[in-house]
Amino acid sequence: MRALGNKNMTENFHWFEGDPKQSVFSVPFNSLAELHAYNTEMPDFFKKIEETGDDRSYVITSALVAEHQLDAFLLTLMPGYDKLAEKKDFTFSLKIELLKAHKIIPPIVPRCIDYLRRVRNEFAHNLLIDEIDSIEQKIINVGNNLYDDVYRVYKQNHSEKNTREIFNGILQGAIMGLRSYKPNVNLLRRLLNDNDFKLWMKKINNDEYKEEIGLLKK
Repeated sequence: MRALGNKNMTENFHWFEGDPKQSVFSVPFNSLAELHAYNTEMPDFFKKIEETGDDRSYVITSALVAEHQLDAFLLTLMPGYDKLAEKKDFTFSLKIELLKAHKIIPPIVPRCIDYLRRVRNEFAHNLLIDEIDSIEQKIINVGNNLYDDVYRVYKQNHSEKNTREIFNGILQGAIMGLRSYKPNVNLLRRLLNDNDFKLWMKKINNDEYKEEIGLLKK
């Protein structure tokens, strides 16, 4: 992916490589189809966000876009997710927890999304907050540390940015993180629906079962 400020996705997905011990996938798969889809769809979303103006509208619109991208990712992972998402008590927070629980992609991606949710809640639940610099200092600190984690590969840190720029950088990180791992999840779903893959799994199970039986007979 390109550096902060360029909202196009490139073939270089190293930005969100993670620890293999922390998630099923730790390296994004390449996909020209996803690359094209991202570069076709997302510029309009980012433009809509940037045209909002005031911090309240900017933050709330950003969180809506991030939640929309999270819904799309979870639907790819779980074909029946759309029915779950229709439930009124299935909140943004629960969606993030569901993503975390699967441990399918590096934890820094749900961390980015959760930060967006927390900042959104500051504006949504407090009419006295009009500027992003007025949110709780502990949330600002979370954003600063998270920004440093996300952009370490580019040798950027939060000291060079204001709070809104940090929020924007984490927004891009959340969305690009979800989209860059979507090819992984697409392939996983295809394999799970493939009869040859199921037969291969059955063979592994049978071999392990025979091995267990053999150990019992000794």
